[in-house]
Amino acid sequence: MSASDGALSLAEFTATKRNAGGGRWIDGLPQEIVDEVMASNAGAKVIADWLKTRGFDGATPSKCEHLVDARKKLAVG
Repeated sequence: MSASDGALSLAEFTATKRNAGGGRWIDGLPQEIVDEVMASNAGAKVIADWLKTRGFDGATPSKCEHLVDARKKLAVG
């Protein structure tokens, strides 16, 4: 609900943003792409560049860093 001064609540503000509630960008990748990344030792920039060649134009090193972090956590155990 909006505040009496017309300011949006955090929930309202978030609901109007394009990424609101959509989860992480990488969560929309097909599982076979994620599996291939997880089986590699590529860094975030290489992954982003590769994804762009596969038609994932929104790929950035920052977005792909989540995959690299997940892979590292799996390796640690």
